[in-house]
Amino acid sequence: MAKRPRVVIVYRVALQYRRRFYELLRGRLDGLGIDLVLVLGGPSASEARKRDYTPVPWAIQTRNKTMRLGGREVCWQPCLRYVHSADLVVVQPEARNLVNYVLLALQAAGRFRLAFWGVGVTQRRARPSNRLGEFAKRQMAPWVHWWFAYTDRSARDVLSYGFPAERITVVNNAVDTQGLVAADELITDEEVRTFRGELGIEGHHVAISVGGMDEDKRVPFLLESCLLVRDNLPDFELILIGAGPDQHLAETYARTHSWIHYVGPVFDEAKVPYFRLAQLALQPGNVGLVVLDCLALETPLITTAVPYHGPEIEYLSQGVNGLVVGDWTSPQAYAGAVVEAFNSPDLIDRLSEGCRASRGKYTLEGMVERFAKGVVLALEYE
Repeated sequence: MAKRPRVVIVYRVALQYRRRFYELLRGRLDGLGIDLVLVLGGPSASEARKRDYTPVPWAIQTRNKTMRLGGREVCWQPCLRYVHSADLVVVQPEARNLVNYVLLALQAAGRFRLAFWGVGVTQRRARPSNRLGEFAKRQMAPWVHWWFAYTDRSARDVLSYGFPAERITVVNNAVDTQGLVAADELITDEEVRTFRGELGIEGHHVAISVGGMDEDKRVPFLLESCLLVRDNLPDFELILIGAGPDQHLAETYARTHSWIHYVGPVFDEAKVPYFRLAQLALQPGNVGLVVLDCLALETPLITTAVPYHGPEIEYLSQGVNGLVVGDWTSPQAYAGAVVEAFNSPDLIDRLSEGCRASRGKYTLEGMVERFAKGVVLALEYE
């Protein structure tokens, strides 16, 4: 019997939102006669504060070694013993993951084919550490065999590195939106009213903010803006979901403002009742996969034109399924846009309809299918 191809995915951190993807991809590849081995690491001390990681029972778990090098956090993921018999190894294009350089050398020696899976330009913010990382990524990019790009924007970034288009698969990065929709359909209006009472929400203008609470999410900017919104809408209330280095700000504001409700990190279908209470989602900082939650649950997202959004910002269409405030430095401008939206029920209805129309384009099942097709192409490509 012919040997089944063996694909090894090495991911530095076992993130909560990826678990369902791994399970579906494993089944899809098995149906195509391909074995999948998953090697997952654990979060660094700073990443652990977000509390958004989870083990995958059938995956190989490694103990990463994190250290500081020239003011930058770097990581060694001890995975080499698991890739020796692989046909294709898939890793994140992270300059800080030192094992990537060894994997590139092993590919050059003919041991296996190496693919990158991720964004093109990691961040648009002009930090010295980011510039160094992007320089390193540009040097590595031409040497990998294949690239699984998150979105079309990611693919454009990869093309700018000089990487050939025929060896790029755009996967359309996604989460389990169908699971969110199914959970939303099961919740009754009575359950929502009960949940509202338990949370202590009395106002009719309610917004939600979901995500890791770090510098790029701009928690201080969000809170300052919401104080201004409250000045204009006395019944405005805010639900904050997430954890991270800046969660102390959310906790402090929630203690001193009865209309701010901090509930900590919540994942998957457990987020749905909170979204049902809100008419808008607020994320003035970096927007990533949260936009998919908003599309799935028909809660229009209002963000700003910060220059360092994740590639998933492509899924937000201005004035169709969400809003982007051009002046990203002004809490007054952001608050004004939120107040205007709340005062325009027809606008919210139109944006919600846009969310409903958009959500079918970006599904986890579609991502799995595109990724699996890319694996087949990468294995076959000479």
